[in-house]
Amino acid sequence: MRQTVVINILSENLDRGLKPSRWERWRPSVDLCRHEDLLIDRMVLLYRPGQEKLIAQVEGDIALVSPETLTECHLLAAEDPNQLGMVYQGLLRFAAAYPFSPAETDYYVHTTTGTQVEQLCLLKLTDSRHFPGRLLQSQAGSALPYGDPGEWSVINLDSSNLTQRPSKATDVHDDICDELRGGIEVESKSYTDTISQIATVCLATHDPIFLTGPMGIGKSELARRIYQTQKNRRKLTSDFHEVDCATIPGERAYAELFGAQGIFSQSQGGLVYLDDIASLSLPCQALLLRSIEQGHFRAVDENLQIPFDVQLILGARTDLRLAVRNGHFREDLWLKIASWRFDLSPLCERPDDITGNIDYALRLHMKSVGRRVQFNPEARTLFETFAKSPATSWKGNFRDFNAAITRMATFASLGKINREHVRQEIKRLKYVWTGSPAANVELSQLLDPQQLTELDRFDLVQLADVLAVCRESRSLSAAGRLLYAESRKRKRRPNDADRLRKYLAKFDLDWNAIPHR
Repeated sequence: MRQTVVINILSENLDRGLKPSRWERWRPSVDLCRHEDLLIDRMVLLYRPGQEKLIAQVEGDIALVSPETLTECHLLAAEDPNQLGMVYQGLLRFAAAYPFSPAETDYYVHTTTGTQVEQLCLLKLTDSRHFPGRLLQSQAGSALPYGDPGEWSVINLDSSNLTQRPSKATDVHDDICDELRGGIEVESKSYTDTISQIATVCLATHDPIFLTGPMGIGKSELARRIYQTQKNRRKLTSDFHEVDCATIPGERAYAELFGAQGIFSQSQGGLVYLDDIASLSLPCQALLLRSIEQGHFRAVDENLQIPFDVQLILGARTDLRLAVRNGHFREDLWLKIASWRFDLSPLCERPDDITGNIDYALRLHMKSVGRRVQFNPEARTLFETFAKSPATSWKGNFRDFNAAITRMATFASLGKINREHVRQEIKRLKYVWTGSPAANVELSQLLDPQQLTELDRFDLVQLADVLAVCRESRSLSAAGRLLYAESRKRKRRPNDADRLRKYLAKFDLDWNAIPHR
């Protein structure tokens, strides 16, 4: 059976009274426990130094009017109750240490007592889910007869009902955005907008969230940050579980996900991240959809009905619409999860975020090895120029990016990454990213590093293919005939050799300088 717990700050003025005449006044902390339509199992009383006699009296009076209500007394820090920063930090520390259990308990935060600053902080912390409950307000009304406990009501925290939004410094939405960014300075408008939308969804709903983006873009890391954000606000009470659907054989997927001891059974109140959701079999997709819509599922290995009480985040590398058209992904599941779909742009489309992520990767390295490493100014300029160039593909996204920073920091034995470290890393990355080893050799042999960094990605790919054809051709004309095979048909006098020669000249290249087989 669920319990009802009220968190209440003792009021020096409203709750005062050590003499018998105190019963002739309305005292919110005591009279709240007298309502027949509000059965309080536990009253959490917060008080400050100097209120020891008052808290003892209030605790005793609550025992008289409501013997079934247990009381807990917690001493707040000896801080000025009218100093916003001090009060907020004190209540935040209490919230972090208190063993909330929202899965079994209904919490109410009484905002009638305490100073106005304390009431404001309680509203903020309840809105942000540090106090996982609802706001409760009580009042004496007018011309109360003796013995009347007054009235009480629950406050709706719907932001649309507020006439004034909290300031930016205290806005819950902005707090969540900061947490989802993970301490990284983000400049890209597209990514900033995506994070802002995810923060809104995290506050408003428990529906599945669908993250799409190429490999290494950070979908699982973002899922962990979403989990931590909701865990901090007591919206989640259990653990984080990550499942790579591509690693689960079809015959085992049922048991591992929907068994009595499966992931969803063991993750009640937690978050489950299903990566590469397109690899899940069609029957499992059907069962997943039914579980989401019905809120429960029947364990496949036992005749048990189990609640589907998880925050679900799904990940995919590619657009699932093609898989839907090909019959490899269920359309009804796609329509269900597409409601909250967020596409994470590849790193090569977010050059403005390179600088912040360099600093973040260096912090991660320092945390991992306990050694501080920095770039020399010239080396940092060289690496940022390369990293932000449209010709730089970052095929593995942050997997490649963070690994590159780690390698350079590892070789920087004196704690400084120099230009030679950067040059070697650029050379290694270009070799790894080029699909054709032969084309990679041609580009690195024929163009200097500065030219490569200044090439658009479009030109880089096109030039690599042109050089690969030239390498295999006996003459300039033969290469031109292959490269202009279609357009030459529309010309009365095609001059393929001349067209190819002019194309190569754009990059200061000459046919005779190209190595041929």
